[in-house]
Amino acid sequence: MISRKNSPQVDPLVASWWTSFFRQCQEAVRGKDPDHLASLLKSVEGKNPPSWAADSLARFQALLRGMKLVKEGKVRARFALGHRDFKEGDLVFFGLRLENHEDGPLALPAPGTKGILQARLRVLDYGVFGEMWESKRPLNLPLDKPVALGPGEAKFEGFQPFHASLPRGAVMRVVLFQGNLLLGSILVKGELLPLKSLPAQPTELRVFPKGFEPIARKPFLTLKRALELGDPRHFPHIFLSAVFMPPALKGKARTLLQGAARKHQEGDLGRVVRAALKMLAEPR
Repeated sequence: MISRKNSPQVDPLVASWWTSFFRQCQEAVRGKDPDHLASLLKSVEGKNPPSWAADSLARFQALLRGMKLVKEGKVRARFALGHRDFKEGDLVFFGLRLENHEDGPLALPAPGTKGILQARLRVLDYGVFGEMWESKRPLNLPLDKPVALGPGEAKFEGFQPFHASLPRGAVMRVVLFQGNLLLGSILVKGELLPLKSLPAQPTELRVFPKGFEPIARKPFLTLKRALELGDPRHFPHIFLSAVFMPPALKGKARTLLQGAARKHQEGDLGRVVRAALKMLAEPR
């Protein structure tokens, strides 16, 4: 990052000081610490850097402006799915919501460059007896052209839609989306600023069997009726009722399930009830 070409008279002490200074700046950038970088750059305000160091100093100042845009929430990205809950086979329109909270126009990535959405998917599959299978999947998707945003504007940048799936033996799938938009640089009010990555706000997708909607609408009544019937065909209803139970009804549902747990300590119904109690305790 430091160039000393065409600098015949370089004071070794001065060169060593600026080299050490820029090394500290680079560490602040790697650590994604704009406050520390700002403190370092402020400490050299008023100094007259050697000509060979001026370009590096200007680049770190531009890096700071880009990092502050992210920290202050002036430019934002978040995973967007339309809504949270889907049934097996639904088409999911997946993408990013990009927001400009700056007082001028911006484009990301900068014109003439490309971006990559580097996502990490954590997939959790649940069975009626409380089994959970976890897997992790990387997902890299190109952003081939800049997205232009006016002041205060937000846009949805969509990727290839996919069908919600549910593996055999599972009654619920939860997919957690996390990741970053890799950019390189962005254009803000006509100024090209280096910005390596923009964190995307995480989101969650849940997939349920077809016909789950009545359970979601009336979870307590569904739970009560399913416990009365007690047959394996209604085991998913017991488990999913706990998933959809609103906070105001969790106390009543817990009492109902605890009574069923005492009554059915053995057998598959007891296992489902205990799994539902555990699910009821999870924040959803």
